[in-house]
Amino acid sequence: MQSKSSYVLLALTALMAAAPAQAQQISTSLPMTSVGSHLVWEVGDQSMTLEVGVGSRVRLDLYSPRLDQSDYRSADYYGDEQYDGNRSDVTTTFVLTDPQGHEVLRRTFAPGAHDWETLIDQDLPAGQYRLRAVTQGNGKNTFAIRLQGRSAAIRADYLTVNLHSQTWKPVVNVSTDGPDYALRMYDGDGAKELKARIRYADGRTQEVAVSGDRQWRDIPLPAEPGQYVIELLQPAGAKQFSNTVGFALQRNQAPLPLTLTQVDETGLLEVTAELLLPTGNRPTQAEATVGGVPVTVDGAYNQRVEAGTYAVQAKPVPGARVSVSDPEVTVPKNGVGRSHIQVQPEVALALQPDKPQVCVGDVVTLTGEASTLYAGKLPMNLSLKAQGLTVKGTAQQSGELSASEPARLQVEALAETAGTYTVVLRSDLWNQEVTRTIEVLPAATTVQLRRELPADLQPGQEGTVRVLLTNTGTAPADYELQEQGTALELLDGSKFSGTLAPGETKTVTYRVRAGEGEGRISGALTSGQCPVVQNSTGVIRVTPPAPAPEPAPELVRSSEVLLPFHAPVQARTLIVAHRLPEGGTYQPGSARLNGEALPDPRVGRSGLLYWEIPASTQGQVSYTVQHTGDLPALAPATLVARYAGDRQEVLMGEFDAQDFRDARPMKAAADDRENEGAVRLPLDGTVYRERDKITVTIEKPQGDATPLLVNGEAVPESLLGTNTQDSARGVQRLTYVAVPLVSGPNVLSVGNDRVTVHLAEQADRLVLEPLQMVADGSTPLRVRVTALDRYGVPTRQPTLTVNPNLEPYAPDAAPSETGYQIRLEDGVGVLELRPQTVPNELRLEVALPGNRTQTYTLPVRPDDRRFGVGVLTATLGLDGNFDAADDLTWTARGYYEGPIGDGKLFAAADKDGLPNDRDPFQRYPLAGDAAVHSVPLQGIDPIAAVYDHPAFRASYQRTTLPISVLPLGESLTAATLETKANPKVSAFAAYVPSDQVRCQGEKAYIPDGLRILHLSSNSRDVCVNHDSKGVRVSRGTDSLELVVRDRNTDVELRREHLNRFVDYSIDYDTGIVTFNRDIQPLDADMNNVRIEAVYRVEDANSNREWAYGAQVTTEGENWKAGVAAAQMPQSTGNQLTVGARAQYDNHDNLQADARAAYAEGFQASVDVQGRTRPDDRATLRVRYQDTAYKGLGRFEPGFNVNGRYQARLNERFGAEVEADYRDNFKGEELGYVRGLVDFRQAPFTVGAGLRYGFGDKEGFSIVGRAAYNAAPVILGLEHEQAFSGNVGSVTRLRGSYQLNDNTSLTAQDEYHWDKNEHRAVVGATTRLGGTNFSVGYELPTADGDGNRARFGVGTTLVLNDRTTLGLHGTSLYKVDTRVLDTAAGADLRYKADNYVATVGGDVGYNTRNNQFRAVMRGGVSGSITDELTLTADALAEFGAKGNGQRFTLGYGYRGAQVSSLGYARYTGGSLAGANPNLTTGISAEYRQPNWSVRAGNETRWLINDSGSFAGQAFLGGNYYLNDYFGVGAWGRAFYLPGVSDATRLGYGVEANVRALPGTWLTAGYNFAGFDGLSSGYTYTKPGAYLRLDVTLDEQLHQQREAER
Repeated sequence: MQSKSSYVLLALTALMAAAPAQAQQISTSLPMTSVGSHLVWEVGDQSMTLEVGVGSRVRLDLYSPRLDQSDYRSADYYGDEQYDGNRSDVTTTFVLTDPQGHEVLRRTFAPGAHDWETLIDQDLPAGQYRLRAVTQGNGKNTFAIRLQGRSAAIRADYLTVNLHSQTWKPVVNVSTDGPDYALRMYDGDGAKELKARIRYADGRTQEVAVSGDRQWRDIPLPAEPGQYVIELLQPAGAKQFSNTVGFALQRNQAPLPLTLTQVDETGLLEVTAELLLPTGNRPTQAEATVGGVPVTVDGAYNQRVEAGTYAVQAKPVPGARVSVSDPEVTVPKNGVGRSHIQVQPEVALALQPDKPQVCVGDVVTLTGEASTLYAGKLPMNLSLKAQGLTVKGTAQQSGELSASEPARLQVEALAETAGTYTVVLRSDLWNQEVTRTIEVLPAATTVQLRRELPADLQPGQEGTVRVLLTNTGTAPADYELQEQGTALELLDGSKFSGTLAPGETKTVTYRVRAGEGEGRISGALTSGQCPVVQNSTGVIRVTPPAPAPEPAPELVRSSEVLLPFHAPVQARTLIVAHRLPEGGTYQPGSARLNGEALPDPRVGRSGLLYWEIPASTQGQVSYTVQHTGDLPALAPATLVARYAGDRQEVLMGEFDAQDFRDARPMKAAADDRENEGAVRLPLDGTVYRERDKITVTIEKPQGDATPLLVNGEAVPESLLGTNTQDSARGVQRLTYVAVPLVSGPNVLSVGNDRVTVHLAEQADRLVLEPLQMVADGSTPLRVRVTALDRYGVPTRQPTLTVNPNLEPYAPDAAPSETGYQIRLEDGVGVLELRPQTVPNELRLEVALPGNRTQTYTLPVRPDDRRFGVGVLTATLGLDGNFDAADDLTWTARGYYEGPIGDGKLFAAADKDGLPNDRDPFQRYPLAGDAAVHSVPLQGIDPIAAVYDHPAFRASYQRTTLPISVLPLGESLTAATLETKANPKVSAFAAYVPSDQVRCQGEKAYIPDGLRILHLSSNSRDVCVNHDSKGVRVSRGTDSLELVVRDRNTDVELRREHLNRFVDYSIDYDTGIVTFNRDIQPLDADMNNVRIEAVYRVEDANSNREWAYGAQVTTEGENWKAGVAAAQMPQSTGNQLTVGARAQYDNHDNLQADARAAYAEGFQASVDVQGRTRPDDRATLRVRYQDTAYKGLGRFEPGFNVNGRYQARLNERFGAEVEADYRDNFKGEELGYVRGLVDFRQAPFTVGAGLRYGFGDKEGFSIVGRAAYNAAPVILGLEHEQAFSGNVGSVTRLRGSYQLNDNTSLTAQDEYHWDKNEHRAVVGATTRLGGTNFSVGYELPTADGDGNRARFGVGTTLVLNDRTTLGLHGTSLYKVDTRVLDTAAGADLRYKADNYVATVGGDVGYNTRNNQFRAVMRGGVSGSITDELTLTADALAEFGAKGNGQRFTLGYGYRGAQVSSLGYARYTGGSLAGANPNLTTGISAEYRQPNWSVRAGNETRWLINDSGSFAGQAFLGGNYYLNDYFGVGAWGRAFYLPGVSDATRLGYGVEANVRALPGTWLTAGYNFAGFDGLSSGYTYTKPGAYLRLDVTLDEQLHQQREAER
């Protein structure tokens, strides 16, 4: 039976030889091998590049993508091997990503029999794709690739093959074009296990040496170009059944890809353009049509096309002959079709003597000219020879000429001898000459005539002719001159006569006016003794004003920029940045990495080009620039290495991380297109984001008065900027400027011609596109965010405020604004989040117009890696009297993640408790390095785990509870289960602290303008912003929200969720919250601001009760619905809540959310927002809650309904209907329904309607309103006039006046006529520079409420490029009681290159109780050197709430041999929760290759107890004799100075032996000791002890498996 490898080789040979006449070519690769993750190979995955040359259908089949578990050691062995007795599944996953890094497909193959299987069969655009084969498990999978398509190739930087043969087998094909190639071999296992040879194309062979075990060896390839095959065999005596070997190709030590398989039905079409000059040919630019497509040939044009024949036509060039070498180019398959365009300029010579006949003694003026119609500059030389005449001056000239600048040579020749002579004008460069004949009469004359003519004239232009007459004789001479003009008008006469004295020169001048055509002057001179009339002529060139000549094709040159690099082997990706040379233009598609195609770079705001490429130790990025002049010296390149753990290092040049993040793909050059029809510009579909006034260009027949309309309204003639009348075409071109647009679509029309443009609005919805959502622990998550307005157009916003549940990775794009912002460009931005180590769900909340909050979710998928680490330490004391409780101590912790079944398990355990995310209030404040502290699995119990399966997810950890139907809003340590199908089932169970505090509604905190909030220990009455004893908050249960309520009705206006450690920090031990901004009790409209807080109070492992719940949800394309039941410990008791929820969102014009719940009472809510047309608005809000309801998510009991519908009926009319009903179940009931219709005629709006009130206030009212809106005034008046029942009449007035660009006055009043009561507020806002001022006054009402004034100011001053100063202040004055409550603050921030310092404070004063309050804060953090980092921060509060302080100092030192961390923290007064304390800690280690010393000391002092100061110090060291034996010594001291005889000392020695890899046994003896805190790491009692230290990790496991 023929083996599988033989079959593949035969198939490959047959396919290459047969040349089948199919539509698509087929090619099959040699076998290759993917090494499993359990084996310790430097490169185990098989990573390949799929290059698609021409967009077309590509089919890729795999032979044996599945590991055949019966293949190992079988008779027809192919290469699959599994080493664990087939106890597990070894899988291979193939992943294809496109040139932008987006995943095209992913497919995992479980074990199975050898066979062909299709991986890809689809149309792929041209580009470079990545294909990666990753094998998971304890084995190796060998497979082959069959490729079918028009133009495609698969290449690999690294190729792995598996060999089992004692005869020579081909494994690698290499094609070279010259010397310096080498094939690198990895893990050949030496000459006893493997032999290798090179086979030449002529059959010769050359044996070469192989590499050793897990070693590289370079195999030089022959210097002569050719095809070479690498063959391998296993020699007799080889111990291994098979041998897996790796190969890589390089040239001059630069890596090159290996071509595995290739199909190509295409060829290269090459068109060149050349300018033929006598000084040498040069590349030039030519316009041509290639295959019917217009192209510009910049010296050369290269395009890969399908094989065939293509017509090449060149566009004519004025003044030149244009020829095409091959008008019909045949492009062969795998070949090149060439055509050459030649542009040969044409030059004409002309010679003009002014006198064809002269007498002896006269002079002749000879004018030679070279001209061309070619617009470019051409080289030129002219020479003039006049045999028989005496030439005066230079008769040669060199230089340039063009259509606008002909070359001229003018000389004067003296006739001395009678005869007929030939004058020659010649250009040697152009090999042209022209001749003229001059006759010299025997008669002599003493009068010489010279004529000076004006330069070129245009028709109708005047010029002056000067005639110089010279008497060269010794006697007077009479003369008579008669001048005539052809196509010239002589303006000052034409006849001149007189007598010339001996030696005299007389100048005769006269003016001429040019007509049409060439102007010619003819003169007849009779003089002296000459018996004949001396005739002379001169030519004046008359040229009409012609359009500028078509520019000549520039001489375009191309240069390649080379950027070689070297990088560390640990790098995962590299960033290469470079600035384009000045005068150069980047050629799209020219980028190369080691000669292979590379996507075009992204361009930063700085103009830098950025490439992000896979890491390699060395290589070269190149690209091509086009230029016309010489290039300057190249700017230095920048190279950045990116490592695992989100670290990066600048290896070369300077790097601006923000510029890199802002970089965008290269944009195509702007075009000069126009619309068809009357509206020429802007182009149809143009979107405007930065301006609301535009320029509009229209073109219509002359005399046409049809107006330009915008949205049906005529554009006033005052906006007409230019009016160009084109009589030749019979059209007029009108340009209007500053044409205003309205938000949304705008229709520009002239007659029946219409164009629609858009003025983008604020974001109304988002479209999220995951770019990288794999939790691999090192790569940031990336999501492309497209913000669309309500018309589906990308928004105009420069930034977007988002609230993700995961920590952002990139800096805030607008740090001065509230929340976290991402930068948008044309409505598109990228959200980058910290790398995740475990799968999760990204929840993104976005505040949208209309007080809407939209939540988007995306899953974070697990990767396919396997990783584990575990540490176990156990110590046994040998005091002769064994007691396990006293003598045996141990500790253990571990972490594991890896595939189990079809899912992946993540598990963490720690006997002493799982760690938490880094808390700024616990122990060491910094680590002294760039490490990112992340704890993926947390909880209050010693173990946490997550199992992520394609069908479900189960976990036990601190997490957000998986219940969305009911409002839980807590993060608890809980067991959770979530299915991933539809319907979806989720459940949880948790043992949680039972004491919950709910500071909501009337109990909410009232902010005081400062940034500190003391959480209360209970909320029985009102939550007070001070609790002297403090409160211990259960970690993760805190939820804070900022709520704004109407000052009159207490109706909630808006709500903002505050993010932990982003908007605020919390000290869980004391319950003290510190906000990152000041929060005032009133907003600018005098509405009340409150802070609602919900949290649990706990002693971590006591007062805990069971909480549990479950829900079932199902969803469709735009809807989701579910039911749930949950029991949570609450202040009202453990009440089971059952509920249901339905949501609908079509992401366009309708969003709805309905909830219902029952817990001894009923609760329901409905929220609906929608629109039936773009300009319509509809909202509905319903709230119902029984007084008996005790369940989750309680709000105020009652029944409230509010609905509103606003519609635009047409451009002029609109309508509005509103209904509201409120019943608080306390005997108060109010409701109304009203409808209005309004009419709008800018700037006025008027409306009228009817209102009906019911409940406690019943009756009808007529409603009227009017508004005026025209800068700088905005006024609105509405009146409800009651005419039945007991409803009251109400007048509402609102207005503003814009004093200038920076100042506005505002006022609003609501007057109730039945109560004679005003509810009014007046105010002003001013902006001076960067400072905002606001003033407001609320007039008193009839019952005395109101009557208060508010003043606010805020600014951020940029003092210099490093320093900013933020100032803010607010004052509230109650006029009737004369109580002033004021608060102000300042924050100064200084950012140096290596540190950041801040200092700030807030002060407040209330005159009611003369209460003064203040908060001061400051901090500095930075690197003093590369090894030393320091940090310090301080916070203090003073005043009526108490005095408190918190100070922290810390440092981190990370040197090559010494590492040390230290801190000191003092907490006192009101910030200590009645327990002021001082804690310090320091630890250090000194390391050498075989020995180390460690020392440390920690102290704690409860300041109220003078005798509580305690500390423990440690000093120890180890010396390792070799890899297996070591010795150590230690000393410890426990001290309590306030207690006599409390000091304890201990010291001892120990010896260590490594019993197994990762396992150490230690025997020690303590000469002195004491009873310290129990720990598996330290044994402090006197006497002997034994210790076992075990470390397990995945690398150790792989090593053991491989050794098998």
